[in-house]
Amino acid sequence: MTAKDEYNIDALLGYVLYRQNKYKQAAAVYERLLESPLMPTAQVSERTKAIAEMYFKMGDYPRAAKWAKAFLGQHPDEPQVATMLGDAYFRMDDYKNAAATMTAIVADAEHDRRIPKESWLRIIEDSYYRLEDVRGMESALVPLVGYFHEPDDWRELLDLCSRDVHDERIALGYHRLMFELDVLTRPDDYEAMVFETLNAGVPAESLQVLDSARNKDVFSTPDSVPGRYERLLKRVQTEMAANRILLRRLATTPTDASRGQDDVLLGQIYLSYGQYDQAVAALNRGIKKGDVRDPDEAHMSLGIAYLQQGLRDLADEAFRTVDKGSPWAGLAELWRLRVNANALGDRSLASSRRRYF
Repeated sequence: MTAKDEYNIDALLGYVLYRQNKYKQAAAVYERLLESPLMPTAQVSERTKAIAEMYFKMGDYPRAAKWAKAFLGQHPDEPQVATMLGDAYFRMDDYKNAAATMTAIVADAEHDRRIPKESWLRIIEDSYYRLEDVRGMESALVPLVGYFHEPDDWRELLDLCSRDVHDERIALGYHRLMFELDVLTRPDDYEAMVFETLNAGVPAESLQVLDSARNKDVFSTPDSVPGRYERLLKRVQTEMAANRILLRRLATTPTDASRGQDDVLLGQIYLSYGQYDQAVAALNRGIKKGDVRDPDEAHMSLGIAYLQQGLRDLADEAFRTVDKGSPWAGLAELWRLRVNANALGDRSLASSRRRYF
């Protein structure tokens, strides 16, 4: 029997074993074929890919990764095999390479203006979670909320991003976004937001937060402090009486006589009462005048007011105006994700589970 006869027999045997799903035997035959000088160059890539796929199906992830890398060395732009490699790394507990491989796949998809698959992003997030890499988790959660809008992802992302925030007004911005997305759930977060809004001079917003907490029985859990809601409500009602007086004074001050900061405060108070047209007018007037304590905070308020009016393009523009070096910059980008959620959601896939594995 000649070498060519042996090669042809192996080629037929490998095909039959593969069709019978006898992957272990088929993979061994295919490897033998690749070692033969009779293997046509045009078939090398196809056989290499088939070997990687068979080992992956068998759960032999180290060998699957080896052959997948061999294939990608010649065909780096093959997303199916790259995905298999990233998946194999994850199942081998090689989370660093899993995250790196899947991140490259996501980047290629976004470069080509394609929606990344949720499973790719889940592997990245889970990999960083297992590596205890908080910044990595944030980087994976941003596209997850941008494309798929799962409440659990929003909750986790906002919780991670707000951990190191020590400015109460920025912390309020995160709580506002959580409230807007209906992912504010913990009694302590509700109470914190009530005090933050009170300190910001917008007790009408405090009352909205308390009403939501009451409707959801947030303060009725067994571990909740007795009488918490009643004490907070009494404090808010007291502050609202003084706030209405301030609102009347600011609203009756001639616009050419008021300072920019007075107009911004007036706009923020209008916003807390749900008077969005008046809020937008006052905020724009104050920003234009200048002499504003924190222009970035003013633009954040303006963006929220536009969003509540349903003016998404103007809201996005307001949030984009926040200086990139500002402490508000990260929060502004998250609000932009919220603004653009509907447009992205029309193209996104339905999400069915929290984690991929």
